Amino acid sequence: MIREWRAMIDTPIHQEARYWLRRALNYSQADFHPDQWEAIAALVQQRQKLLVAQCTG
Repeated sequence: MIREWRAMIDTPIHQEARYWLRRALNYSQADFHPDQWEAIAALVQQRQKLLVAQCTG
């Protein structure tokens, strides 16, 4: 699964998602927290159903 996840990081969809994240936060170095991209990819790319619980800061 880790190999699959790393393969998803350099996709156009990941790059676009990171672009919108950075634009929304107005921070050019913003990136996803651990496991956030995996959840997004599972929903958008793989069309999986899942429940996500993330820690808040």
